[in-house]
Amino acid sequence: MGVSISVSGVGVSVRVSAPSTDTDVSVSAAGQDTQVGAGGVPDHPGVGASPQDTTPSVGGSVSGVSVGVGVGDYVPSYKLSGYVYYAKLSGNVAMPDVDVILKDNEGNQIASTTSAQDGYYSFIIADTGTYQVECTFDEYEGLGWNAVNSTDAALISYYGTVLQYEIPLVQWIAGDISGFKSVIDSDDSAVCQYYHLFQGDLPPGIDFNYGEYVYWWDGVTINSETWDSDYPMTVNITASTEQDILVLAAGDFNRVGSSEII
Repeated sequence: MGVSISVSGVGVSVRVSAPSTDTDVSVSAAGQDTQVGAGGVPDHPGVGASPQDTTPSVGGSVSGVSVGVGVGDYVPSYKLSGYVYYAKLSGNVAMPDVDVILKDNEGNQIASTTSAQDGYYSFIIADTGTYQVECTFDEYEGLGWNAVNSTDAALISYYGTVLQYEIPLVQWIAGDISGFKSVIDSDDSAVCQYYHLFQGDLPPGIDFNYGEYVYWWDGVTINSETWDSDYPMTVNITASTEQDILVLAAGDFNRVGSSEII
């Protein structure tokens, strides 16, 4: 037997599926569904009442079973979490001590965290929407050049001028060593070779920092020498989301890495 109890002026409906002591009550308030057990105690702590709170603010009775609903200020939350990895060709390697920054879609910082020893990071987000994520690498500053060598320069030249094949987008960004974020070509190869030889002492006008790192979401690939997009890295939150972040030293196109990085 289904029963509906409507409370005028409160905007809460109580639905009881059957008259038994195990009756479950579903509460809709502010667009959120909350399951409440018999006696008016919400199954989710903090939703209208705590597990110890047995005094409902709205109540009813169905075949002798009392039910109640506490109308509280419950705000839904969503979790964004994942791991930060150095994207080695032989297998991803956890990167601890990476600062991960969460911003709104206008670029205003909301929160920040630091990846754990296994690379794990997480945020609790109050609202759905589009967010920006950035990473900084203070613990690894200046070490990126150790991952760049003449093999990277040769692969960048091959990819940019001979054959484009599907690669992780973070690898494409690492190959765009001149930092123009539009095309990989022989110029990037030449800069990579120059960078390998002189370790950061680059010609004027090249937007490339000593020991720089690049990053992007895991699972995003590209099969072209061109890329029309640009930073920031964004994520659309409609539910709790797991998303790993891949990191490479700029110029580490062969994804070998360096023992001083990881």
